[in-house]
Amino acid sequence: LAAARKGDGGDDDIGALEAMIDNPDGAKNKRGTAEAAAEEDTTQKLSPEELKAEVVRLRDSGETRRAALAFRRYKAALAEKERQKDLARRKEVADEIRAEIPKAKEQIERFAFFERFVDEGEGKKQIESWRKYAEDCDLAASAVEKLGLNALEITRTEATGALMIHDEDMQGIVEASADEDEERFEVGILSVRDLRENRGVKKIFKEMKKEKPDIDVDSVVPNVRVNVVMHLPPSETDTEGTINLTFDPISAEEEDGKTIHKFGPSQFIDLPRGTSRHARVVLRRMNRKRLVLTVVYVPPAKEEEKRASSWFWGRKEPEEPEQDPMVLGRVVVELRRFLDGTTVAGEFPLTDSVGKRELGGTVRMGLRTGRPYDPDAAEEEGPEPDVRPYGAMSFRPVKRGDGSGSGGG
Repeated sequence: LAAARKGDGGDDDIGALEAMIDNPDGAKNKRGTAEAAAEEDTTQKLSPEELKAEVVRLRDSGETRRAALAFRRYKAALAEKERQKDLARRKEVADEIRAEIPKAKEQIERFAFFERFVDEGEGKKQIESWRKYAEDCDLAASAVEKLGLNALEITRTEATGALMIHDEDMQGIVEASADEDEERFEVGILSVRDLRENRGVKKIFKEMKKEKPDIDVDSVVPNVRVNVVMHLPPSETDTEGTINLTFDPISAEEEDGKTIHKFGPSQFIDLPRGTSRHARVVLRRMNRKRLVLTVVYVPPAKEEEKRASSWFWGRKEPEEPEQDPMVLGRVVVELRRFLDGTTVAGEFPLTDSVGKRELGGTVRMGLRTGRPYDPDAAEEEGPEPDVRPYGAMSFRPVKRGDGSGSGGG
């Protein structure tokens, strides 16, 4: 008891107190059980350190029962403190693991460009690899939160084969893969995204709700089409016209609460080069003309009316006047960029007609040609874009009795 009576707060004094409290016959209790019970409320809000000091004080004064009560509370408070520390550490590690998921989703988006414009096979492989990595990270974070830090051994390795594309290299990678012998102008649209945030779509949904109050607009994916207009002459005989392309989505879906309209293969425009009259006109106008990509809302067909009109054989379906499509936004690209360059690629916000005000929603697209249209103005090649292996987290379940798993990440 000597160490306990010193009241120095060390582990030895608490050990001695624990022994005495377990065998209180050697000490005289100076206060009754009623007073000890009353003391319970006063010690509930004390910290483990304060309770420890209280135990020492009560034992020194010979109040065994109150000391025993305070000691039980001290042990419970200590256990709770350790539990909270463990939960905080679990959360810290789980958050560190989950921080990999946005990285994985970002790489999935970038390798969609890689798949379309660079290497389809490797692009698909990387997309699947990053998808699985995101799923593994989600499962691992949940395991750490539920089972504890020693549930998994977490390491980092490049052996998974995952590659990483950095944002600053995205356009360079698409550009570097261009075929110099390809003289056509490629227009590739990967997707139109997040149209629920678009001003025009919000207005459309508001009108839908007025007409059909019971409709769940959150489950509606708007019908869209993409029109591309290149303000260059389509032929030598038609120097005042424009070159027009239309893209219809091959699928429309929801992902993470956002709409995604995906599109099919690229389309190509034959733009002449050389000394022909048409080529000279194209080169001269390219310095001041634009390519305008317009996303329009296409009202859905009235299926109920179509079905009603076709119940009887030979009955002609009523003709519906075509509605003007509603413009949801534009992406405007200056064609002068192709006088000295070959590629424009990335994710672009939908804007108003002058390209200043963002309207909500984005377009992922790539415009590319094999060589600049003005070779004399071509830029010098920059550093080679880099695609490097990524040190991804690797997770190995730790069996009971296997002390190799620290689980610290």
